[in-house]
Amino acid sequence: MIYININAQQVLYILSLVIIRMLPTLCQKVILAMIKL
Repeated sequence: MIYININAQQVLYILSLVIIRMLPTLCQKVILAMIKL
């Protein structure tokens, strides 16, 4: 593995992008779970 020196701001930016991309699927799962109840 290649270790690249990344500052905290970049890490937070990448994490926020990942969370934003995952939110729609999480919302769908929650809605489907509520419908099943």
